[in-house]
Amino acid sequence: MPLLEAFGVRIDEHKTLIRGLRTKSIGLGGDSCVRFDNEKLTIGPDREGPAAAFEGQCPTPTDAMIVLGLTRIGDREKAVAAIMTIAEKMHSPIEEAAKRIFDQACQTIVSQIKRVIEEINNQPVYTIHEMLDGKKLNPKTLHVVGGPAEPMAPYLGQLLNCPVFIPEHAEVANAIGAALARTTAELTILADTEQKILTIAEDGYQTAIPSHFGREDAIRIGREKLREKAIKMGAAEEDIEMEVIENQEFNMIKQFYTTGKNIRVKLQVKPGLISGFKAGAFR
Repeated sequence: MPLLEAFGVRIDEHKTLIRGLRTKSIGLGGDSCVRFDNEKLTIGPDREGPAAAFEGQCPTPTDAMIVLGLTRIGDREKAVAAIMTIAEKMHSPIEEAAKRIFDQACQTIVSQIKRVIEEINNQPVYTIHEMLDGKKLNPKTLHVVGGPAEPMAPYLGQLLNCPVFIPEHAEVANAIGAALARTTAELTILADTEQKILTIAEDGYQTAIPSHFGREDAIRIGREKLREKAIKMGAAEEDIEMEVIENQEFNMIKQFYTTGKNIRVKLQVKPGLISGFKAGAFR
């Protein structure tokens, strides 16, 4: 199962209320611009079109991999010419410059992977169970996708000291994922039995409820409304697999007496693949 940010993903240092995958994005890829200025080699975070081997204007890690013979794509002569501009500034042979670009790109990726793992493992524990269980994230396999997956994966695995897996069609894995991903949606039910009001904030929906309204009633209404919402968004009926991701109930007290309940229920159409597909089934 993928690791989720159950209480909201982060954008830089800003925490949102959007539940999603725990991810880390860095401005480094096969088409990132490579520069050597003031005795410093930089890769990205900008991209100025494709690699030089594909008619681009800037030397890139892809061009370096072509020079090193790690991949046979594109126009090798144009890749060589692009990396030569970096090699001349570095006062080094072209292969040495290409190797340094490739090494720095891989080292940057690995350092960010290690940083994410460290951040997760250093998160504070909030329950006795978590403290006693003492679970630590310790990845066993590195899965690599994207255009440069094949040339970069072996070295990345070596740096991380773990086996590497490159799935079939790795170069277009993101496109396949986007095409086959199930339509997802979520909503939050807020019910106040003292005021006898139920609210779905995301949809601007509000309705009256009886004083004996309970969590099971909130879940039932949530499932009905979430199904309607998902279908309006284009989800197929057979793809609507719902799960309750938050379920809380609190008594409201005034002058030592219970005056009602505050109920909060969050439901989500479970992320996954559209019907007819499953992990490993695409060919």
